[in-house]
Amino acid sequence: MNQNLNHLDHIMWMVHFKNLEAYIKQLSELFQVKFDGPFVRADVGICAWLTWEGGLELLSPLEDDTPQASLLREELDRRGEGLWGMAFGVPDIRQARDHALRLGYQASEVIENTGAEPWHHKTETMKEVIIGEFLGTKLIFGEIVYRNGIFRTRQE
Repeated sequence: MNQNLNHLDHIMWMVHFKNLEAYIKQLSELFQVKFDGPFVRADVGICAWLTWEGGLELLSPLEDDTPQASLLREELDRRGEGLWGMAFGVPDIRQARDHALRLGYQASEVIENTGAEPWHHKTETMKEVIIGEFLGTKLIFGEIVYRNGIFRTRQE
């Protein structure tokens, strides 16, 4: 198993749904990675595509009238497409969340994999907490444990 600890795990771009397919194709060709998706997460108001191997995620707010989807659409309309967040690897999501709360951040509840994600076979654990915003980017803690063989590394 592999886990990014005290290190950038992955970045997230927020885009309009109509552009998802074109961006996935472009990034797949450029970085030679395969994205898994789409995955609709109605409880958090998003449609997501991910490449754990490449550390990239594309998010699009759902067209639903749920509060979360509406907030994300408003943010996308206000800011436009672009970098939305970055997940920083932590060994224990609950301890990291508690630490952020003690420092005065408004940390979200823990968001976990449901088991229905198209990438569920690539992770042992996937838990995230949105901590807040820094320089226009959402800060997210991620306790993400990858199954063996997901990362390509070279030892010299």
